[in-house]
Amino acid sequence: MFILALSQSGSQTIIALAFVGFGLFNLLQNWGPNATTFLLPAELYPTRLRATAHGLASGIAKVGAACGIMFVPLMTASYGVRETVIFMGFVCIIAFIVTWLTRIDMTGRSLEDIEDTA
Repeated sequence: MFILALSQSGSQTIIALAFVGFGLFNLLQNWGPNATTFLLPAELYPTRLRATAHGLASGIAKVGAACGIMFVPLMTASYGVRETVIFMGFVCIIAFIVTWLTRIDMTGRSLEDIEDTA
């Protein structure tokens, strides 16, 4: 997101920088948050709760998307494209930190171990 913000130089856009920034953002978005929406409920919840956990994760993602659709155009109109993209970059960093701090380490544990403790 910060590379995308750098591509906005006044009223001009540096196309190569915008292309690289968008490409990196799209790659990392699909590599991390997009995958965790579907992988984490299957890894973390017992069988009887998995479908509910998938629905909850998907629903929360949809609420985030709806907020983006409503608030990003308002922020862009009020503050400009560059400032909105910088703000979104900080939101991504905060989301990463929260995800990192609240993660559950599954290294060396099987799904059967989770079933027994739940």
